[in-house]
Amino acid sequence: MKIGIIGGGAIGLLFASYLGRNHNVVCQTKTAEQANLLKERPIELIVKKDCVKTEVEGCQDLSKARNVDLVIVAVKQYHLNSIKNTLLQISQNTPLLFLQNGLAHLTFIEALPHRHIFVGTVEHGAVKSGNISVSHNGIGSTSVAVVKGNEQKLDYLFKDSIPLFPFRLEVEYKTMILKKLFVNVLINPLTAITNVKNGRIIENPFFQEVQIQLFEELMYLFPEMNGKIEIDDVKSVCQNTSDNYSSMFKDFEAERTSELETIVGVLISKAQKEDKRIPSIHLLYQLLKGKEWEYLGLNGEL
Repeated sequence: MKIGIIGGGAIGLLFASYLGRNHNVVCQTKTAEQANLLKERPIELIVKKDCVKTEVEGCQDLSKARNVDLVIVAVKQYHLNSIKNTLLQISQNTPLLFLQNGLAHLTFIEALPHRHIFVGTVEHGAVKSGNISVSHNGIGSTSVAVVKGNEQKLDYLFKDSIPLFPFRLEVEYKTMILKKLFVNVLINPLTAITNVKNGRIIENPFFQEVQIQLFEELMYLFPEMNGKIEIDDVKSVCQNTSDNYSSMFKDFEAERTSELETIVGVLISKAQKEDKRIPSIHLLYQLLKGKEWEYLGLNGEL
């Protein structure tokens, strides 16, 4: 199969490295430098102290690639508009798989004309260590659900046996997305504001108390999730990724745009529309927004 991947970040390189073992992979990157490097040299994947090299093709416009069987969109939510024209030029019969965090990408997806659209949640931990190198720090899985179209279009992803990189099919995409949202909200912002690894959230009793308060407010905001996710599920993720720094922590550390609006800002908007009070989430948002303003706002970027 020929698989196109849009995004040359950690997740894009991770997917390209694993899927490139069984498939022909074309990766669209933001810069010509990275695209050219991918044409010249294989991706280097560091996993369990081993270095695995996988050859893929680099490009800057995936819509010009021929006979693509699947396009995986691995850019962050706030970059989706910048690739919209590329997506619109890709055949409407080509399945699209979106891997964004939060909820905002669902609105973007609804406006696309493609017949087969899927969303996925990624439980792997990955760190980009160079333009063509990525470290696989947390072994997990990728859950996929149908937004519209035929799930059989992705049968080969579920049937292919790729060690350390499994895919699983979920029945209902909104529940799947909300489960991931709960995990993101209860880990990413907390680690970003406290400057700790994921595991410290459950090891420090004061951080853990805040996490529980946030969980209760999330359940108040999404009562349909009652019985579908528990605080212990989130604690398990913290435990399994205890030595990892969250993506939001790394964004703040590098003083770049984070997924704060995608993960937390959407909750503030939802609460306002429904006249619900979520004081802990609101305070966390304000603190992180202020922290972001210190390095982005002062430079006129906010």
